[in-house]
Amino acid sequence: MRAISGGIRYLNRVVSDSAKVSDYSVFAVGVIGTIGHPVYWLWWTYIVSANPIRSDHLSYLSAASATRKALDEYGFGDQKERGKVRLVVLEDFTFKVDETVYLFTLFNLIKNALHHIAAHASATLTLTVDRQTLRVHDTGPGIAPEMLPHLFEPFRTAGNSAGTGLGLAYCQRALRAFGGTIRCRSEVGEFTQFTLQFPVVSESEVADHEQKIFERATPLFSGKRILVVDDDAAQRARIRRALSKLGAHVSEAADGEAALTQLRQPTPSDLVLMDVNMPVLDGYTTTERIRADHQNPNWNVLIAACTAEPGNVARALARRAGMDDLVSKSSSMVDLIRALQTLFENGNRYHLRQRVDGFTGKTILVADDDTYSRLVAKTYLERCGASVIEAEHGRAVLARLQEDVIIDAIVMDMNMPGMGGVETTVSIRARTDAYAEVPIIALTSQADMDAVQTCVAAGMNKVLIKPVQVGSPYACVARQFAQHRALNARGNADPSHTPVAPVGKPAPVKEGPLLDEKHLQELVALDLLDQTFLNGIEQIRSTVAQLAASVAARDLASTRGTLHVLLGISGNIGANALHQFVRQIYPRVVEGEWPAEADWLARICSLNDRSAPALQTYFASVKAHRDEPNTLSD
Repeated sequence: MRAISGGIRYLNRVVSDSAKVSDYSVFAVGVIGTIGHPVYWLWWTYIVSANPIRSDHLSYLSAASATRKALDEYGFGDQKERGKVRLVVLEDFTFKVDETVYLFTLFNLIKNALHHIAAHASATLTLTVDRQTLRVHDTGPGIAPEMLPHLFEPFRTAGNSAGTGLGLAYCQRALRAFGGTIRCRSEVGEFTQFTLQFPVVSESEVADHEQKIFERATPLFSGKRILVVDDDAAQRARIRRALSKLGAHVSEAADGEAALTQLRQPTPSDLVLMDVNMPVLDGYTTTERIRADHQNPNWNVLIAACTAEPGNVARALARRAGMDDLVSKSSSMVDLIRALQTLFENGNRYHLRQRVDGFTGKTILVADDDTYSRLVAKTYLERCGASVIEAEHGRAVLARLQEDVIIDAIVMDMNMPGMGGVETTVSIRARTDAYAEVPIIALTSQADMDAVQTCVAAGMNKVLIKPVQVGSPYACVARQFAQHRALNARGNADPSHTPVAPVGKPAPVKEGPLLDEKHLQELVALDLLDQTFLNGIEQIRSTVAQLAASVAARDLASTRGTLHVLLGISGNIGANALHQFVRQIYPRVVEGEWPAEADWLARICSLNDRSAPALQTYFASVKAHRDEPNTLSD
């Protein structure tokens, strides 16, 4: 917990310094993927560290590409610091890892190395990919021999007060989960080298994995209209061949102006793969024009940047322009398909970064027999300004359509008891009123072509594969609204007759079990229930006290920062109910609003008062068990 506090101090320092450094630093502070602000580092640290490394999350990746991605997305302080680091690929290889965990492991190693070589002007850091190994070698001050045996102990930071506290212990845990090892060699005054060794992956294993990727992607890509914008005809042809094999309808444009012309046509597009460096009109400017023209039926289309530029700079520029994701031109076709598949499944990230009021005045019916699935969709759609009506089965959907409230779209599960989504859709499409054309988004857990074709044949407009990310319904429904406006499919109905439905009340925040027993057992297994654990309990208490002071002062910025700290600490220490409650109210505070629940602070204080004694009792019981004599050895 001391090291976690160090990580928080590091975050505060980076946030406070971010306004003083160059534009490049502003671009680079996004630590990973789509994270755009350094304060999310602790949140992401929590997400990675608090959850077990699951074998079903491992995927086959190019070691060179994954390592290059780590360098592209690491938040270097400035170009001088970036200039100290280089990547050498002697022989690429395929390994089986969780990409997020692998990136986090490298971030830890890179951050530690840069910290130690900062005072040595000529020191460098080299990452070498070669035959199932990655060597992370710096020419800094080295590590004292007496410290080497303890490097991989939990919460060791090797003198780096800016560390997250997960450090090398987590790196070792990650490599073991991958079936590999990590070891360190160092000579004082000469170098420090960490060697990550990965198990061999056979060619047949990789081929089988790639085949499964294509099989899983085919239902999602089939029928999708994808526009490839690139001035390189060979690159366009390469992408067209790959996506066409998945059943996608691929069109091409050689520059931004040609892309704008195509997208102004009423035919809806599902995705634009946009090169950023093109003559006539570059990809960034093209995207800005697409997003600004709300009369364009494709203004809300998913846009993925395709670039050979460094990932951190390009990603920031892409996000500012309104692009949803970024893929490297050096990516293999398998990596490209995987990235685009994730984008389709996760929805429009451009809209996830802001509070969207695009559905104000719209009423959306969410039908699913699973209460939690309805809650997720309802909460997010309400945040987008919609009024949400719920139904648990098809007959309830049909009954809702007979009520006075005009429903503008339906998000419906395919499989529900009684009357399912397919049968319900057939009934709706057979109507003779305006509802015969209402947009219907299908939800299904069946990721096969037959299920998708069944939904489409019934008259559903789009199909989302479960588990659905929160942004997906917005992306799909928004595109349907845009297409219906362009095609005037709803006729000439007077819009003044459409009631403006009030935004629904926020879903009640529920509490789970008080403690996360599974996580606590993991801490016990890692031998992390020691004095630092007790210090963590006290830190939660002091953080809650600080939160109360911030609320009393009506200081929203301070409240946000304190909740952020509390979110990470409670998750790491196993205070499940407290963590889950904070996690549910935190997004609203991030958006600049106070929590909707009037008693939210009282509930946090109550959960703290209950969690602290429970954690101390758990600690005492584990300690007592450890102190018991081993009667079998007597």
